[in-house]
Amino acid sequence: MLIIAGHFEAGRALQLVADTFGRIPRPKRTLPPLWTVEPTQDGEHGVTVRRKGDTQIVLIGYHIPAGRSTDTVALSAAADILGQTPNGRLHHELVESGLAAQVFADPMFQHDPGAMVFGAIVKPGDSIEPARDR
Repeated sequence: MLIIAGHFEAGRALQLVADTFGRIPRPKRTLPPLWTVEPTQDGEHGVTVRRKGDTQIVLIGYHIPAGRSTDTVALSAAADILGQTPNGRLHHELVESGLAAQVFADPMFQHDPGAMVFGAIVKPGDSIEPARDR
């Protein structure tokens, strides 16, 4: 994929693209189909990352179906209902109560099954546990 933006002469740009990329031969290989399946999750998993800095983020993720699923509309609506600012439920629960400075929700729709991530950015110096546990 090539994106050309700005003020330019279309004919000249197309010629430059053809001259530059037209010489690249088409690959002879074929890419294998993706068939790897995520192993069954048998419980909650947690990771804590500690680094220098003052940004504290709590993330919670859930497996979701592939982007072509009929469930994507409902999952997108759920992300909006929970994660929007200032009307989302997470905003009311965490930001308005002072447990977090900001919240978000991101459904990562992809070709393969993905994840729905909910997050809260906790104020510097505050403990992350109250926001995480709420």
